[in-house]
Amino acid sequence: MTISKHLFAAIAIAFVSITALAGSYSVGAAISPEHSTPGPVLAVVSHPVADYAAWRVIYDAGQSARDTMGVTGAEVFVDTVNPSVVVVIHRFPSVEAANEFLQHPALKDAMTRAGVTAPRRSSLLQPPDLTAHPGLASQSMSFSDPPFFGTLPRNERLSPSLS
Repeated sequence: MTISKHLFAAIAIAFVSITALAGSYSVGAAISPEHSTPGPVLAVVSHPVADYAAWRVIYDAGQSARDTMGVTGAEVFVDTVNPSVVVVIHRFPSVEAANEFLQHPALKDAMTRAGVTAPRRSSLLQPPDLTAHPGLASQSMSFSDPPFFGTLPRNERLSPSLS
């Protein structure tokens, strides 16, 4: 079973919103706090696994490699409908660091050993460059602002049942 584009986007949006609301970077089944530092680039990766517990052992064993390759924070989630679908969110200091990590041959090897059963889907996210859009900088929100989902009319809010 593959995760739909809409569900993948909703997970990413929900995560960013939860992080903003919480004012924290340790949402989800995060690695230990000493390994969680905010990074401006998020890599959101999803893939199915044969056995979550076996996958998690391999994932946890790779912490030092993730540290070495520039991962500054991470969270792990499972799909609520299909718990064999894992979504991992890693933080990086730059797009280049994220791409280097995602393209590293050791990652593919670790994913194979961990029982990943299909190709991963990944997306890189970063805050928008408001300086590239005149007039938007004055409308930007900070983490102390109210969440923007609460300011939309009811019929424009994101629905949890995206398909």
